[in-house]
Amino acid sequence: MEWFNIKEKSAGEKRLLLSWYLYKLLGTKIVLTIAFFVALVTFLTNKDLRYYSQKYFDALYSFTKNKKHKPSLLNSFRHVLSYATALVYKMEVFAGTYNINNIIFADKELEQKFFNQIKNKEGILFICSHIGNVNIMKAFLNNNTYPQPETVSIFLQKEHCTIFNNFINSLEIKRENLKIYPIEEFDVTTVSELDDNLKNGGIAFIAGDRVSSHNPEKNTEVKFLNKKIYLPMGSFKLAQVLNYKTYFISCLWNKGMYDVYLEEQTNLEISALQDNFANFLEKMVQKAPFQFYHFYDILL
Repeated sequence: MEWFNIKEKSAGEKRLLLSWYLYKLLGTKIVLTIAFFVALVTFLTNKDLRYYSQKYFDALYSFTKNKKHKPSLLNSFRHVLSYATALVYKMEVFAGTYNINNIIFADKELEQKFFNQIKNKEGILFICSHIGNVNIMKAFLNNNTYPQPETVSIFLQKEHCTIFNNFINSLEIKRENLKIYPIEEFDVTTVSELDDNLKNGGIAFIAGDRVSSHNPEKNTEVKFLNKKIYLPMGSFKLAQVLNYKTYFISCLWNKGMYDVYLEEQTNLEISALQDNFANFLEKMVQKAPFQFYHFYDILL
């Protein structure tokens, strides 16, 4: 089963609104407690989720030979709980209350280079993944301590675009210079508009680990954890066509902090990018095995 055939219940607009109001009313600690019980009920009642989680841990354990990565019900529950916890921290980011001092760049030289590029209005394309919580980067927006990009472009599945837009509009959350694009409507006009955004000092985020639901023939097979997975060609072709500064990015929860991992890409040839991205994902799941937020049959 592919990710686009799964109804992602946690992404529903009503559930987002409920989570938001609970967070605003009760605060982070109480909502984290609620998230624990929601994760527990979801884990107990969703056998597909348990199956795909254990399949992932089986591949990870075979790859690393690390006994901590052995498939087990406990590890799968921790996997689901990690996802529920990440959603709570998203609420803090939306509210503008997440402590930016809790975000640390793993490579200080790349951190400085990244902010200098924004300051100099150089366009940047981030190829992100569903490992960790890249949404935490939003905490840097509208923070006067850091240089600000002219625009922030994000690509989402069309259904999720509608949910996300309705959510932030209903709460009148400040959108900064946020531009949201449905990935299904990606065309020459979109590329031209994105090129203008980046040329004028914007940044953009696009997932490199969600296969195309409308053009499956444009997915490419690569090796990941000694298994095969499909990656979308479009995300990497975009990097090649636009030819701006390109980074892989992942934000991993670690002992109360988020560690930001950047990997600059100098070879923008599509197959090289895809292979490098698969290697990057392997490094990330070894650092944060419970933050692999793919609860479907991604491993072939």
